[in-house]
Amino acid sequence: GSFVMQERLIQTQNGGEDLSRTVGIGDLTTLLKFSPVLPKPGQNFDWQLGLGLKAPLGATDRAADNGIPFNLDLQPGSGAWDVLVWTRASVAPWQRASSQLFVQGVFSRKGVFREYFGVQSYQFGAEYQLLAGWSDRFLLGPWIIDPQMTLRWRTALEDRVDAAILPNTGGDWLFLI
Repeated sequence: GSFVMQERLIQTQNGGEDLSRTVGIGDLTTLLKFSPVLPKPGQNFDWQLGLGLKAPLGATDRAADNGIPFNLDLQPGSGAWDVLVWTRASVAPWQRASSQLFVQGVFSRKGVFREYFGVQSYQFGAEYQLLAGWSDRFLLGPWIIDPQMTLRWRTALEDRVDAAILPNTGGDWLFLI
């Protein structure tokens, strides 16, 4: 489950600002994971697969103070069921159980919200994510330190309203975490 707080700040041409904010319970995601290869004692490789659903539990009817409804991308919920496919592989390359190199992939096929503004359908674009990184655990005196570095690439296809492409949606992002 999730708790969502989203903000959008628009700077107007006359120097003013318009801040929109929504807060609420988001959609619920469930993911069933399994390991197709069971690890053996002393093995430093792990691989998991997962299949999941995202249930549309979050609100889709939030509006600004003036009564105008927010667009769906600013709502806590999506209004649609999604299917998720997930995989993760990791290896402990230096025979340290706490150190891992990992790669993870996620695909999300978005469902259609059929009651957008009460009369339209809305579908977020399918989403692909690929993460790769390193993590470890160290003791520094009495403290446990868990450093991690991840490179995350995310791409999303264009959103659709009544099956027509919605301009200025979708894209590619690269994050260093």
